[in-house]
Amino acid sequence: MLTDPPYGIDYSSDKMAYPGARFTESLAGDNDLELVKWMLRQINHYETFIIWGANNFPQLLPFPGIWLCWDKRVIDEADAVFGWPFELAWVNKTHGKARLYRIQHGGAINSDGKNQPRFHPTQKPVALFKRIIRDFNSNTILDPFMGSGTSLRAAKDLGRKAIGIEIEEKYCEIAAKRMSQSVMQL
Repeated sequence: MLTDPPYGIDYSSDKMAYPGARFTESLAGDNDLELVKWMLRQINHYETFIIWGANNFPQLLPFPGIWLCWDKRVIDEADAVFGWPFELAWVNKTHGKARLYRIQHGGAINSDGKNQPRFHPTQKPVALFKRIIRDFNSNTILDPFMGSGTSLRAAKDLGRKAIGIEIEEKYCEIAAKRMSQSVMQL
């Protein structure tokens, strides 16, 4: 499982007072931790369970696990960009080392490519998810909070199978469009 669930923090770019933010609506299910609790009850069904934003609910994690850190800024000059400079994900492993992914993303820089739109307020870059899928050698990906389908797009680009679930129809439609795009072979 590779997912970025609602963190239970009632996120909204309006509330965060990010100037010029494109997304202003709240995230479905982000007003409490019920979805996170449901997800964590599924942990024993998966060999690898990667949860973005788990640092927002560490009291619910069953054991320390290992952590992934995504450094979004990469260079000091980028630290002036609004939003968090890094994000954390928890992995259900009892051994292994933490990992750091340096992929600049945010503000004017979108690591998915020049002029590539962002479809979701908490969208992660495809490049990040591709590296994680490779690092954990995952053949089939389940994302029960797929948002705009980044995990599915990354899996497809790597020739892996993926299953995505999303409560908001508009994001399902966006994910379907993203999945229909083909990747040019170099």
